[in-house]
Amino acid sequence: MSKESNQLYFTIDWADFKDKLRQVIVENKSANFAPKNKSAFERWAKQSGSFSGVSLGQMQRWLTDGYQTESIHGLAEFTPPIREKRKLRFNEEGDEFHLDLAYSGMDNYMSEWTKRESIPGVAIEAGIMFSGGTDSKVVAAYETWICKVAYSLESAGIDTQITLDFPSWNLGNAGGDYSRISAGSGKLYHNIVRVKKENEASDFLSWSAMLSPAALRNFGFCLGVLHCENRGERCSSSFGRGVPERRNWKCRYDADRRVIVIENHYMHAGSFPAEDMTRQFRECLREMQGKAVANG
Repeated sequence: MSKESNQLYFTIDWADFKDKLRQVIVENKSANFAPKNKSAFERWAKQSGSFSGVSLGQMQRWLTDGYQTESIHGLAEFTPPIREKRKLRFNEEGDEFHLDLAYSGMDNYMSEWTKRESIPGVAIEAGIMFSGGTDSKVVAAYETWICKVAYSLESAGIDTQITLDFPSWNLGNAGGDYSRISAGSGKLYHNIVRVKKENEASDFLSWSAMLSPAALRNFGFCLGVLHCENRGERCSSSFGRGVPERRNWKCRYDADRRVIVIENHYMHAGSFPAEDMTRQFRECLREMQGKAVANG
């Protein structure tokens, strides 16, 4: 079986997904799901404590007012120089003739502006899935870092498309027994929420909740249940097998698709390597910036 054929994709826009979350978390209503997935959706939606790392009150506030935290402010040291100033250069040939320089006997009496090194737009695909044994503080730190990345780009006026993927092997059960299927075999479910589209004017706070510490073990798990509901399957009580093959923290630029791809270490035991991930992210932007200038 090819790598592509054993992967299942489900994508929903944040506005639509947010309505389903608010119904259960904020309005305290029942989920409009088939019985086999209804209890799972409601359980993950209201999960609180050390495993999720958040409280029900926090989720209610973030879904209503947005995710607001001091940790995403003060981004001067984080945001890379993605829009440099242009310089005026004088040569024997150029776009503009300077009569005063020609009269004065200067050889370089023509001028032209250097090309502006900028990034017209950025697409980000971030994967978020951790082992159940991973400390919720590590999960929250990673999610906050992604939030900081998105906020910095938005603040810099860079058009950004952001999709979040919560992948897991063998998430659904359509009638067969998947419990004995090892990780890396079977079906890989990609549970994707598109929090911001390209060329879409939006307020950061309107979708920031999906980048909050509740992103994985509450909203992300609910998204997986929604994927299974859409397929007419029962969602695994253990949320499948995760993605144990992901063993590194990565931030890379996919030049063919013009997308920055972010992945986390599935079974990471230490603290989140924010400094190294920020370095990788800046390298991605520099690569994009260089290609934008070369193509300009």
